Amino acid sequence: MCAELIPGQFHAELIATNPLNCPLALTNVRITADSDDLSTESLSEVILEAYETRIISLPIIATKPGTITIKSVKFDFHRFFPCEQPLARRGPRLHATKQQRVEPTYANDTSLNVEIQQARPVISARLEGVPDNMFVGEQVEGTLVIRNEGKIAFGGVQLFVNELGCLRLAKGELSECSQGQQS
Repeated sequence: MCAELIPGQFHAELIATNPLNCPLALTNVRITADSDDLSTESLSEVILEAYETRIISLPIIATKPGTITIKSVKFDFHRFFPCEQPLARRGPRLHATKQQRVEPTYANDTSLNVEIQQARPVISARLEGVPDNMFVGEQVEGTLVIRNEGKIAFGGVQLFVNELGCLRLAKGELSECSQGQQS
């Protein structure tokens, strides 16, 4: 997912294949889901050439956190015939009980479930000036650059090291960049 997208926006990617030996027009291509907490945008027209296979990306905007399930894709076949292609499929086969082994039983499919979470900061960290290899007891100086790549502010940073390492922060060396500055 790209960081510059609208908060709560993601894309559903579908593979469209034209098995015919002539061009095919799909109009009003849209996704349906089981929740009213999202808005979907439709593609006005997709033209598939003869035997062409293409990925179609449909934007979906979630309005609040929760779990949604993508149900189907709807479109108008060759600009006039309304069609709906369900995307649901069977989940994995269950074998835990004798009844499940005798009579084929399948779990619920969760491959099309999307969990929408609250916005949160996107933190990146990198070490500068530290060699790739160090020996036991060796001391080196370097810089730990922590940057918030997201649009949500964060309140603090905690650093953890294992029992073999130690980290010492030089007094007065901590600096904070404002939102407009590059670090």
